[in-house]
Amino acid sequence: MNSNFMRGALKAALLAGVTLAAQSASATILFFEGESALISNKVHAYSTDAYPSTGMSVYGITDIESALVKFTGNTTISVTDGAGYAQIFDANDVLDWNSLTIEMADGSGFSGLEFALQFLNADVSQQSPGTLGITVNYVGGSASTSYADFTNPGNRSFYLYGDAGEVIKSVTLTAAPDRFSQLKQTDIGIVRAPAVPEPATWALLVAGFGVVGSALRRRKASVAFA
Repeated sequence: MNSNFMRGALKAALLAGVTLAAQSASATILFFEGESALISNKVHAYSTDAYPSTGMSVYGITDIESALVKFTGNTTISVTDGAGYAQIFDANDVLDWNSLTIEMADGSGFSGLEFALQFLNADVSQQSPGTLGITVNYVGGSASTSYADFTNPGNRSFYLYGDAGEVIKSVTLTAAPDRFSQLKQTDIGIVRAPAVPEPATWALLVAGFGVVGSALRRRKASVAFA
């Protein structure tokens, strides 16, 4: 190992930091209707005294890493396991559940989300054409889209992810004019995103390369004068 190698490694580390920053600045969130085999981290219902199964916010737990996922509605909601997945529904069976936000309970991010929704009316003849709005907040920005003509009240599956490994902070689902019946089955898979190093971390990395380089120079000098 020589000083040229160390300079090359330092340059590569700095370029990696610039690339990560550029990805966040130019992020694109892709939305699809259907299911994805790429997102496979199931979320199960989770309930303890500290995390009750009913409230404005309820929780699920992932297969991988046992990470807690937070679901927040605009009214009192409940969570249970349906077919092995977290199933979110209105606790009081009222008609004003039309907003749900999904995020990691510890405030960290994720890179993709898959879910299935069912609207309130089970009778197609009573189902008004509705709109599902999807808003994603990610590190570096936000994105939104909508799907209209929900004349079929059966399960509708969706998935979304960032095309460059973006870190998603939260996803909010809204419905109009009809309301959600359930986020069920749940066909939800959340993939945890790798943490993006903070500026302080990069500073420590650069300083570390400097220390190693200095040590190598001293070692080379001592050998030369032996």
